[in-house]
Amino acid sequence: MDLFVCTNEVNYTVALGELRQRPRSSLLVFDPARCDKRATPGAWQVPQGAWVDRVVRILGRLRLLDTAYVPHLRFSPRLLREVRRARRLAYLDDGLDTLRRQPHNIDTTAPPSERPSFLSFSEYVDLPAWLDAFDVRRVCSLRDLAHAGHRKPIDLTGIDHLFIESPGLDAGEVIAALGVDPSRALCVRHPVPHKRVALPGQCATVEGRAHDLEATLLAARGLDLYFGSTMAAVFALVTEAAVHNRIHVQLDDAQHANLVLPGRFERVPVAGLRHPLRRALAPAPS
Repeated sequence: MDLFVCTNEVNYTVALGELRQRPRSSLLVFDPARCDKRATPGAWQVPQGAWVDRVVRILGRLRLLDTAYVPHLRFSPRLLREVRRARRLAYLDDGLDTLRRQPHNIDTTAPPSERPSFLSFSEYVDLPAWLDAFDVRRVCSLRDLAHAGHRKPIDLTGIDHLFIESPGLDAGEVIAALGVDPSRALCVRHPVPHKRVALPGQCATVEGRAHDLEATLLAARGLDLYFGSTMAAVFALVTEAAVHNRIHVQLDDAQHANLVLPGRFERVPVAGLRHPLRRALAPAPS
């Protein structure tokens, strides 16, 4: 039996892509606060919890765990201890870390002794050098992130500027610097309250977790889309969202240099911004 440990919607989607390509008896452990459960034949899906750790411990001690698929090795120490009982270790794409030249959650100073599998997305062509140590297998599309759960797209009626609050992007600052009419703007709020920025009073807001953001981006037409350091930017850049809208990414120079983002960008010459604003010149090939 294989084990999949899923901590967010990205690695959960990749795990399902693998199981749909190669159905087999598996235990899939997921975080119910961050993953919208979807049916997968052959997989026993269970939410994270202490009793799951005990199940995995039993499977490990009975030598019934073949391959453990994990996003990284930085999760519950108790579950990690049991994961190490598996015969093989493989990795799931964890999101934006895959496109960082220096990832946050993978220790690139200690490359794996073997060449473990790394399950990722079909749209990725150029990947950072650290992934040369892995057998990268593209098992699903980034588009699978859209319509993944039961959430609905955001209503964009009357909106010209959509801000996806994320590290590096200061929506209030950009609105002021570009002279954006705040009544025509909408900000998808960061899920962590202390990471939110001040906005003009007329700027509407929605909670991102309550909506299908990827489906929203696919449906958007003729909008200016603004992102910081977030997977939503990558999704927009490799899908039709890049064809039908104008995409802007605000990152400091260090963040931008550390990312292998799809497409080409030009800096937008605007004063009053702490971090540069870059506009996507052309959509990346899909």
